[in-house]
Amino acid sequence: MLLLDFINVGYGDSILVQEIQGGETVYTLLVDCGDTEEAAGYERQRIRTCDYLKKAGVRRIDTLLITHLHKDHLGGLLRIAEVCPIQRIVSSYYPPRNAKSLRKRAEGYQAGAQALAEAAGIYLDALRVMERFGTRQQLLQNSSETLRLTDSLSLDCVQGWKDFSDRQGRILDALYQDDIPPAESDINWLDCCINCLSIVSLLRYKGKRVLLPGDAGLSFWNDHPLPENCDIVKLPHHGHRDAFSAELFQKTDPKYVVVSVSNERTDDCPCADLPRMLEGRALLFTDAVMLPYSEDVPSRTAVRFTVDGTGRLYPPALL
Repeated sequence: MLLLDFINVGYGDSILVQEIQGGETVYTLLVDCGDTEEAAGYERQRIRTCDYLKKAGVRRIDTLLITHLHKDHLGGLLRIAEVCPIQRIVSSYYPPRNAKSLRKRAEGYQAGAQALAEAAGIYLDALRVMERFGTRQQLLQNSSETLRLTDSLSLDCVQGWKDFSDRQGRILDALYQDDIPPAESDINWLDCCINCLSIVSLLRYKGKRVLLPGDAGLSFWNDHPLPENCDIVKLPHHGHRDAFSAELFQKTDPKYVVVSVSNERTDDCPCADLPRMLEGRALLFTDAVMLPYSEDVPSRTAVRFTVDGTGRLYPPALL
């Protein structure tokens, strides 16, 4: 049996995947970690990923996948690393061994660049905690790679905008190493482009297919074929208009579409065009989002999907 929980971390991503056999968890995968406490507004029905893991009885994470280094995807990483053993972390970038602390190096940048530098600092601090606990680091070096997690569970991973990954590495290496931090224009470039550097993954279990594309924009699919016959699609970039199209839904043809987003956005996120383009497919939000003309919706800490051992996908539950 597979449990797939899209956690309500507000505006951010955190997805918990657990394979269960005989009532025991045999494998735990976590995709992204949500934001920091200050950014996510956890006083509402939202929940920190570390607290959700505790609530779910998760004692260890076998694989942690970081799609990209934006704070709304890795802000919760340090707290998780401090309380939950992580066997393996998969990412498209790791800091150099002689990386310096970034606690003050983000000062002076404008908001977007500063947030990215803060995220890089959280990442470094968390990796140092994980190093003490023996976490194995796996670098996604190829344009595509399949992680075989168990006999029944696998994750096909593709790195977006592979040609720009070297530039990402140079900018981040300079941020971690150089006495003079990189130009703010370089950090701003990376902040603007890093969504399309996301690791896009296709989770497969007992014939079911779940697309987890991080924040990859539509331009990602110019260089990669859209996976067909998906059962669930996590909408990229929290429902912003630059992340979906009618073609995306027609080709992936999901039964369910999940949007990880807060219910307080005022910038057309999730985009009001979304229900029209879905053509009747089921739409779910991790937070209590009300689109125009929708009825009151209940609060929840997660949206859970269950796939049994025969591959049957059950209707989602709001936890």
